[in-house]
Amino acid sequence: MNKQIIKNSLLLIAMTSISFLVIWFGMMTIKENYFRNINKVERIDGQIESTEIIVTSKRAGAVPSATLKLKFLKIELKNSSIKLFTYNARQDYSELERNLERGTNVTVFYKKLKEEEVTNNIFRMDLGQQIILTDDNYKEKEYFAGTVMVLFGLFVLIFGGYTLKKKGLNKHW
Repeated sequence: MNKQIIKNSLLLIAMTSISFLVIWFGMMTIKENYFRNINKVERIDGQIESTEIIVTSKRAGAVPSATLKLKFLKIELKNSSIKLFTYNARQDYSELERNLERGTNVTVFYKKLKEEEVTNNIFRMDLGQQIILTDDNYKEKEYFAGTVMVLFGLFVLIFGGYTLKKKGLNKHW
């Protein structure tokens, strides 16, 4: 058996597997957000004990020196050990902090996080009858992430096919 045939076969299998995996995760992200019923997620009512801005550094891609500094707003409620975080792409939390003074009663719809994980887990926040943080903000971010994953998967699939065609797939198959 020709080595080139084996290389082409492995490239085709790897490219297809990675593409479909990334596309599948992207579709699941989009589906999860499209069908989410806000009344069926975790919910907590409480008084705000504290709010603070947390700055985290995350690796950006494969280059170790490339990092992103992200700001999250951390909210702690009295009589609760649950840490709640929200993320704003503009990194501006001034309006939200004005509404979330110490002692204010809020209702928070959220998803549970692993211990010490800092990520966006608030779907919606109500201050009395007023919604101060909508689940539309969360959905937009998740739709964007899901769409990017699907497009990246398609790109890998198309680029891999183009590479195999350029290498002369028919000659060595």
